[in-house]
Amino acid sequence: MPFRTPHFALRICLLLAACTPITTRPDFRPDPRALVVTLDARPERITAALDSLVPAESLEVAHANVRDGYVETAWYDTQAHHTRHHEREITNLAATVKIRFWADPWVPGQTRLTVEPVYRPRYDPSRPERDWR
Repeated sequence: MPFRTPHFALRICLLLAACTPITTRPDFRPDPRALVVTLDARPERITAALDSLVPAESLEVAHANVRDGYVETAWYDTQAHHTRHHEREITNLAATVKIRFWADPWVPGQTRLTVEPVYRPRYDPSRPERDWR
C-alpha cells in the first residue's frame, strides 16, 4: 500500500512554510522620541515611495524591505556631503548620520511612519550600535 499524505496535512505544511518569523527589521523598536507621522496609504506603498525618495535627497539606501516596512540609509557625512559605506570610513562622528524609517499599519488604509535619525557622538566599541544616538 503506497504512502499518501492527506491534503489537509499538506496544506498545513505549506501554510507553516509561508509564515516565516524572519524579518529584515532590526531587533529593536524605534526610539520613543522619534518623529511619528500618520499617512493615508498602506505601509507597502509608503516603503516603496521611501525607497525612491531617499536617493533623490542624495542619500543611499542601505537596507529596504517593502514587506517588512523598513528602510535604513547608509551613513552620511553632512559636512563632506559624502556617503560612508562602512563605519571605519567615518572621519567625523558628530557630523555623520543615518536615518531609519519604520512603516507600521495603523488603521485600515493608514500607516504610522516613524522616522529616527541616528548619530554617534563618540566611538565606544564596548557599546552596542543601538546605544549610539
